[in-house]
Amino acid sequence: MVIATTSATGTDASPRGGPPGFVKLIDPHHVAFADLSGNNRLDSYGNIIEHPHVGMLCLVPGVGETLRINGRAAITTDPDVLAATAIDGVNPKVAVVVEVEECYIHCAKALRRSGVWDPATWLTPEERTSGAEVIVGQFQLDVTADVVEADLEEGYQATLWVEGGR
Repeated sequence: MVIATTSATGTDASPRGGPPGFVKLIDPHHVAFADLSGNNRLDSYGNIIEHPHVGMLCLVPGVGETLRINGRAAITTDPDVLAATAIDGVNPKVAVVVEVEECYIHCAKALRRSGVWDPATWLTPEERTSGAEVIVGQFQLDVTADVVEADLEEGYQATLWVEGGR
């Protein structure tokens, strides 16, 4: 899922992920998802506090249609919501609740055109730029992309499913 938020200084679209069904239907008008470990920037959360209107784009691998949700978000520590958004029996420290104002299916044309779910259309690792290469270039680091890639992988392995989403 990608959540888009805004503030006085701009817009942020951040990916969120979890096991199938990690975005939970709380009641007929609210969905929620757990806060899990990420890049620790907290842009989305600051934006939600400043301007609670959000857009969500939910993607299911292999499904061309996407689910679009627009509404008002809030950050919560409500024990019932935390229990409802638990992953593998572990409650998050916080969750995001969205009061749904619009919810609809978006057609599959864009994803079909892109071939995003078709491995035959994917670039090979040699043909595509890695995230590590982008980081080295962006920050003009004096290390190779392999060093950054190894560091990223170590961080992913250490914190991907940290208890409580820390």
